[in-house]
Amino acid sequence: MMATTDRIHEPYRLPLLPETLDLHQSLRAQGIAAALSGAGPSVVCLVAAPALEETASLARRHLPDGWDLLTPGWDLAGAQVR
Repeated sequence: MMATTDRIHEPYRLPLLPETLDLHQSLRAQGIAAALSGAGPSVVCLVAAPALEETASLARRHLPDGWDLLTPGWDLAGAQVR
C-alpha cells in the first residue's frame, strides 16, 4: 500500500473532491491500495487477483450514491497481430 501513497497531487486534489476523498480514505482504512486516478474523481485500487471479489464487495459498500465499480482486469497477452 505504501507504493500508492502520493505526496505530489493527492493532497491538493482530494480536498476538492469530497466524495472521492471520503471513498479514498475509507478504502485505505480497510487496507485497500487506493489512489486518485488522474485528475479524479475516479479512484483506482490495486488488488491481487485472488482477493478481487472480496475487495470489490467491500469497496461497493463504500461507494457514494451514483458511483459504479468497474473491474476491467489486465490484458496479459498484450497486443497481437493476427
